[in-house]
Amino acid sequence: MATPETRNATCKICFKETPVPTGNPPFGSHLICVNCLTPLVGVSAGDAGTPQSVAPELLRRHMGFTGRCLIHPFCPWCQDVNYGVVAPSEGRLTPWTAQKEPSSPKAFALKTACVHCDKEFYVEWDEAPLPADCALCRRKIRPIGRATLDPRFCADCGPKLTQVHERKRKTDPPGTALEYAFLVGFSRTPSSAWIKALQKRDPEIGEAPIAALMVSGGVPASPIEAAMITVDLATTVGRKAVQHEINLSKVSYQNFRSYLVIKLWV
Repeated sequence: MATPETRNATCKICFKETPVPTGNPPFGSHLICVNCLTPLVGVSAGDAGTPQSVAPELLRRHMGFTGRCLIHPFCPWCQDVNYGVVAPSEGRLTPWTAQKEPSSPKAFALKTACVHCDKEFYVEWDEAPLPADCALCRRKIRPIGRATLDPRFCADCGPKLTQVHERKRKTDPPGTALEYAFLVGFSRTPSSAWIKALQKRDPEIGEAPIAALMVSGGVPASPIEAAMITVDLATTVGRKAVQHEINLSKVSYQNFRSYLVIKLWV
């Protein structure tokens, strides 16, 4: 697993600098101060003094991370609590246990390392801690209806992942002679969308048709979700949106001010 890029933050307990991921932290990592081992997001105690998990909404509000929650398992080797273990967002609501080894090879288990004794252990869930609804179409997913590429999505929406390509810096577009449509603004309700064609000069390819996607529902939580929703919207309104044939196999996105700009190449 690649090590994520980090930035320095000041611990509110020991007032020393500690590294914090710039993007979503990997599952199984610890969101704690490396100096005093205290969680970077406040933890309250539940029954019998057991530390309560940190909800995804609270983690997003304090740290800006999405699709994550924090749990605090006790190490099965040394019995010390490990604060701030990063788990899937549904992981706190699905029953789990901390154990030395997974119960079976097919069990949904997350490996982590104890920050006290350095031994590895596993957090195992009774069932996969995944949302019941598809992250794109919001419909309930049948038990065997999850996409194999990304189980957050249903089998119908999963293939759209292959139509989304991130626009990397200092790389040429997939064809400077091509025109494309901008789609700015997003919604989780495709049926409420309408597209208005505008004319504006783009610094990459000069004059190009620009489409402002005027919808309601708020900005999605992640770039990949926004890109997928945009592809879904373009499909809903028709492949000839803004008077051009849209090639859904060529989709790129990039941040621009407070927007995520989607480019559908035509």
